[in-house]
Amino acid sequence: MLDKIREGVHGPAAKIVLSLIILSFAFAGVSSYMGGNNAQPAAVVNGEEISPRAFEAAYQNERARMEQQFGQLFNQLASDSAYMQRFRASVLERLIDEVVTDQAADELGLTISDEQIKSAIKEMPQFQVNGQFSNDVYLSTVRRQNMSTSQFREYLRREMTRRQLLQALIATDFVTEAELKQRYMLDNQTRDIRLVTIDSATLLGQVEPSDEELQQAYEMQAQRFVTPEQIALEYIELKVSDLAATQSVSDDEINAYYSDNSALYMLPEQRKVAHILLPAEDSEKAATLVSELAAGADFAELAKANSIDTFSGENGGELDWFERGTYGEDFDDASFALAVGDVSAPVETTNGIHLIKLLDVKPSVQQPLAEVTDSIALQLKKQKAESDFIELQTAMTNVAFEVPDTLEDAANAAGLEVQKTALFSRESAPAPFNNGELLNAAFSETVLLEGLNSDAIEVGGEQVIIVRLLEHKPSAQLTFDEVKPQLLTDVKRRLAGEKADAIAAELTEKLLAGEDVTALLTENSLAFEEKLALTRYGSDVAPAVRDAAFALAPSTDGTASAEQASIPGGKYAVVELLKVNTATSPEPAQLTALEAQVSPQLIEQAYQPLIAMLRDRAEITYPVVATETLPQ
Repeated sequence: MLDKIREGVHGPAAKIVLSLIILSFAFAGVSSYMGGNNAQPAAVVNGEEISPRAFEAAYQNERARMEQQFGQLFNQLASDSAYMQRFRASVLERLIDEVVTDQAADELGLTISDEQIKSAIKEMPQFQVNGQFSNDVYLSTVRRQNMSTSQFREYLRREMTRRQLLQALIATDFVTEAELKQRYMLDNQTRDIRLVTIDSATLLGQVEPSDEELQQAYEMQAQRFVTPEQIALEYIELKVSDLAATQSVSDDEINAYYSDNSALYMLPEQRKVAHILLPAEDSEKAATLVSELAAGADFAELAKANSIDTFSGENGGELDWFERGTYGEDFDDASFALAVGDVSAPVETTNGIHLIKLLDVKPSVQQPLAEVTDSIALQLKKQKAESDFIELQTAMTNVAFEVPDTLEDAANAAGLEVQKTALFSRESAPAPFNNGELLNAAFSETVLLEGLNSDAIEVGGEQVIIVRLLEHKPSAQLTFDEVKPQLLTDVKRRLAGEKADAIAAELTEKLLAGEDVTALLTENSLAFEEKLALTRYGSDVAPAVRDAAFALAPSTDGTASAEQASIPGGKYAVVELLKVNTATSPEPAQLTALEAQVSPQLIEQAYQPLIAMLRDRAEITYPVVATETLPQ
């Protein structure tokens, strides 16, 4: 059985679950999975604790992922404390699911080989440049997660082992050839139908709501007919970018800045090295390799045979060009102390023990003034603008406070013009007023009720805005007369839909009863249309019509087999089944393709029962102290 399990990690389903690992790493990082603390656990699973630190890290990671995926929608949900309580609970339950899965995998003795880890890392898009694996990107990405490469490999090993258990369950589930053939025949079956489509829009002229119906609709939907509170503003806006555009810079100023800041325009020295990376505990092996190198052994061959950084090891340990600050202080110091061709003594870092050989050097080079003139001019203009910005901000803020019933004086103090907005609500605020702090100021008591200038509001660090009220329209309930045209349209649409639905129901009933429907069709200017060889997944008809057609059973007593369907957009259909067309028998290649298509479905069907079984037999406790201190 274990052989079958281990074989499964190379199949298509394994690639599906591996993508989940990649996604987890991409959004959440992995540093939170390492280490623990001595506080009360968030949960205990068969004696194994889930620490508050691990829980909070998982919670924050999942929240960040949701914010990235759903943006403002998730932020709105997050304002609901009940929702966030359920969200936190779901994160903890997911961690428990992972623990029971890990424990089951350990019981079975499942393992992932170093070669499988290596292959998985090479497939991760996070470590690729132009579709090719980059060792430098791999090392820097893992380092940004505050992990060593060995820690990341162990994290990945645990994740892949966990997925291997799921693959094991899938390996015990199978689909017989007969079942696949039956599925193929059903999927590729076609049907001949005829249908009548009733568009409620064509019936709008046949319905006329009464005043009582309109009044009733108004009372039932009164909350729909409320205008939002709106304001129009006067404002003055001071921006560093606007000030910078008015500045001038001389050649002498540019030359002086270039001379005074020459260090800024030095391209740093770069070095190219090869390294052999060993585990931190392998100091004896490091000493042995030093001796072999001193005796004339080839560095590249030793790297291929011994480096645990197998990716660079395949290339003789060679890394890309780098400058100081790339690989950490100890590694950089050792690399920049070498002469070309020299090999360092063992260097200990958080990744392990390195032996470093310097291959080449690119000296530091001064960038010519001509290459940086434009950037220096922009920098000097911005510096001048920032100095003016502070002075003008102070002046306009002081005047706006001292003369709070107009913006004209403050505008004159800063050389600005008073601008105006159209009416807008909180929900329809144009830029830059869709800023939370600006909106709060605009709708504040000071501006809205007292009619005074607002405080100076900073927007993005290089922009300041002061506002005052120009016009205010409070939220108000629209009267019946004001919304009557809208009500008339809405109610007519509803009544026409009800009429179309009733016609469809009557037509279906008559068909099922074997009655003649000619008069009903003529009365309503309707006619049947035939659709032949309709496919189960085709787009020839609306999905609701297609679903109805394939839900119908062929008639066995000579009566019609018919069904009513509702189509989005106010349309209704009556579907009558004429004939079921049997598919041709599948070729072996078609069955193979179908089996690959079914595999992901088996994963989903197998996962939930597996987790339920593992949790059912586990002892799970939630310490009171931990649950009281869940992240808020």
